[in-house]
Amino acid sequence: QEVDCLQPNQIPQAMDRHYSFTPRTPGIVPLFGNSYLMHRFTNPHCCRDSTICLDQFPKRIERRPEHGVQPDMHTGWGLYLEEGFDLRRISLCAMLGLIISLVFGIAWSVKFESVQDGFTVAAYILAFETVTLATIQLAPHLA
Repeated sequence: QEVDCLQPNQIPQAMDRHYSFTPRTPGIVPLFGNSYLMHRFTNPHCCRDSTICLDQFPKRIERRPEHGVQPDMHTGWGLYLEEGFDLRRISLCAMLGLIISLVFGIAWSVKFESVQDGFTVAAYILAFETVTLATIQLAPHLA
């Protein structure tokens, strides 16, 4: 599938009758915000009998769009889903690992009276957590 010349936040013109969607001239573009779509995705029971999203997405009438053929030429309408890193979740995991290793290092130092040994083990815990977190984040891109 060819995806080039993306033009985000655009929909077919009202006079383009080879696409079906309602309303023909939406009040806002993009039609749905990120949080609304994410809510619908994570809570499918909220939209069991609702077609509000489907009605507003442009759908080709009669036949599939063909590259370079009128009336579509080089244009196709649809969703472009973009995934990325969740920096809040990454930061939370990193801080949690730091706190756990710090508490472990202090507890070891107090119990065995050896600061060096306690924080050596804590450093290994933190290093393991960092490598694990990086692997989890990069694994989908390596496959």
